[in-house]
Amino acid sequence: MRRKIAETPSPTGEPITISLGITTFKDDQNPQEVIKRADTAPYQSKHEGRNRTTIYEFSKK
Repeated sequence: MRRKIAETPSPTGEPITISLGITTFKDDQNPQEVIKRADTAPYQSKHEGRNRTTIYEFSKK
């Protein structure tokens, strides 16, 4: 999806890029926890250079 968007011409002629975050459902009883992880991952993508997909990694305890 990210690559397809980057290949699509924009109205301004400037490239369009997106950063995506992916997480898994892991024994969560609370949907807000899944959403929180999914929301955290794109910020990591942006921090690491934008226009990328990041899979949320659980911290090892």
